[in-house]
Amino acid sequence: MSTSTTPRIDADESPFLKTMRVSTREFRQTHRRFEEFMENLFEELDLLREQYAKKLGEFEAERRQFADARVELAEQREQSSRLTHDLEQLEASVGHLEEELQEARKRCSALESQERELEQRHDAQRARWTEELQAIRDERDRQEAEIERLRADLERAQRGLESAQEELREARAELEGAQAELKLLRAELETANASAPGDADDSTSEVVAELQEERDELYGELERVRAHAAELEAQLASQKTELEQQEKSLADEVASLKSLIQQSHRQSGPPPAEVRRNAGANGDHVVNSVMAQFAKLQRDVKRRRTDDR
Repeated sequence: MSTSTTPRIDADESPFLKTMRVSTREFRQTHRRFEEFMENLFEELDLLREQYAKKLGEFEAERRQFADARVELAEQREQSSRLTHDLEQLEASVGHLEEELQEARKRCSALESQERELEQRHDAQRARWTEELQAIRDERDRQEAEIERLRADLERAQRGLESAQEELREARAELEGAQAELKLLRAELETANASAPGDADDSTSEVVAELQEERDELYGELERVRAHAAELEAQLASQKTELEQQEKSLADEVASLKSLIQQSHRQSGPPPAEVRRNAGANGDHVVNSVMAQFAKLQRDVKRRRTDDR
């Protein structure tokens, strides 16, 4: 702010001039204050103008943001509408899926119940098959023991048969020798009787008596040999009959065991694949084992009969 010097007031100035000078001085001071006020006002106006321009720019930016937000909001509303429609469809689909899930759970529960029931039935059936297989194994062991016993009996009978046949052959040889000797004695006796005169001496009579005595002894020996041969033939026939009965009994037992196994398989129904394969394999193994042993026993008997002939 500029400073001014106070005008000098002459003592002989008029009051009017004094008043004008004072008024002028006050007016100048007021004018300077007004100028200062206007300068300050212009500065404030410039500041306000800058602030207004700044605010106007911010407003324009906010207006553009608002416009963009309105566009984005419209897009979001449209997207929200589509999402709402999709959500409704999804809710409907979820409802259908929940119904299907409930049905699937019911079916699953029913299947689980059926599976438990089948497992129980399979366990019971498996236990029954195990018992049957154990019974078949026990029967197989019994049959094998019986076959071993029959084989031992057959071997003993075969040895006895061979011994009896040997004795029979010896008895037949003795019988043939006795018959030949008897024929020879008969021929000698007939020759002696034909050639002896009516007045034969005592020596000829003694020879005839000795020949007759020897003939009687040979007849007795022949009868004993025939009786022994008949006894051996009866014993041989009895042993053959016993062997045939044992073979028939063994064949009947094997057929009965095979029929029992087949009947057990038919009554037990169709088992699961694995258990059915095991049970069939075990059952066939038992039957095949018994049948093989029986066939071997029959071959041994036939071979020994062929050797005896």
